Amino acid sequence: MPVLVDLFAYFCYAEKAIDLAFVIGVSGSNSPSNFVRMVTILKNIVDAYDVSVSMTHLALVDYNGLPANARVFFSQSYSKANFKIVAENIPGPGSRPGTLSDALKKVHDEVFTLQRGARPFAEDILVVMTEGDFDENSKPIIDEIAKLREKPVKIIVVAIMDEPDEDKLKIIASGDNLVVIPQPGEDKEEAKKVPFIAAQGWLII
Repeated sequence: MPVLVDLFAYFCYAEKAIDLAFVIGVSGSNSPSNFVRMVTILKNIVDAYDVSVSMTHLALVDYNGLPANARVFFSQSYSKANFKIVAENIPGPGSRPGTLSDALKKVHDEVFTLQRGARPFAEDILVVMTEGDFDENSKPIIDEIAKLREKPVKIIVVAIMDEPDEDKLKIIASGDNLVVIPQPGEDKEEAKKVPFIAAQGWLII
């Protein structure tokens, strides 16, 4: 029965218009290899959606440096192929690593806005891709998460971490089931789960 419920949720969800944004950034000692993994996962997630004028629109913010950089807006109507090219060409982390709070502020202030193409009738989803190197109790992060939830934006966390801390990640995510922690060698399979857990979250919220 759970499988049938999951499939039902997914197929209902697949008919919805979705504004899907990504936040991606690294800063730790394993940053280069972790960033490659993140981009691969991002591309696999995008491939699972119907990216078109009437269905899914895409946006992208990276915080590999300061300030965070909004690289794609919903209003630009990127195709899957072009969006993935932009993601592949994000510069690596700079000498001044960015912050997750700065990226979340950028998403709230500049991405999920009518001026930048966010659609009032669309489901708003943000996939936060992180190494977990943030202070989940910091006021800037708490404030930005609260503002996004008020819109409301559903937040899914995809974490590349040597020692996963699910409790930490759940503070960012919109639900306990909206956290994905891929193990090496399982990135593609874990990426495919994102539309399904997003659909379940939609039924729960």
